[in-house]
Amino acid sequence: APAPRGAGAPARAAGLYPQKGTLAVGADADLVIVSGGGPRQPVQSSLADTYEPYEEFASSLSIHHVVLQGKPVVENGHLLAINHPEGRCLWET
Repeated sequence: APAPRGAGAPARAAGLYPQKGTLAVGADADLVIVSGGGPRQPVQSSLADTYEPYEEFASSLSIHHVVLQGKPVVENGHLLAINHPEGRCLWET
């Protein structure tokens, strides 16, 4: 099962489980649906117009849908509200 390895283990390591990393009542309603095996393409952040932290990274994953706090923010690979980021800082550095 990809979800425990792809979400649960990192959430536990970061001390964010069970708020993150699981689909359960009371947990954040965040979900990403991806597919793999496509052509490798550059990774581009949403900050790319001002700063690109992933300049040398590439991935064969395609992001299809993202739900953040129960609200769709990406549908069919398209960002819905590019000028209205939501979310919260999980910890301060």
